[in-house]
Amino acid sequence: MTVEEKVAYTKGYMEAIRWRDPEKELPEEDGLYLCKCKSNRLGFYFEIVFFNKVWRSDNIIGWRPIE
Repeated sequence: MTVEEKVAYTKGYMEAIRWRDPEKELPEEDGLYLCKCKSNRLGFYFEIVFFNKVWRSDNIIGWRPIE
């Protein structure tokens, strides 16, 4: 693997694992996404959520595609 390939792979990987703020960015397509949610007991927890264009929740603090 060349250095350029390693750099491209790392950039793609970092984008795939990046948490998105739902107040700033919502998914462009309907589908299942991994979401980080607030919890009073544990600080946060994860769940899989189906987003659509009218999705809103105060409980979700981050989301990312399931790769």
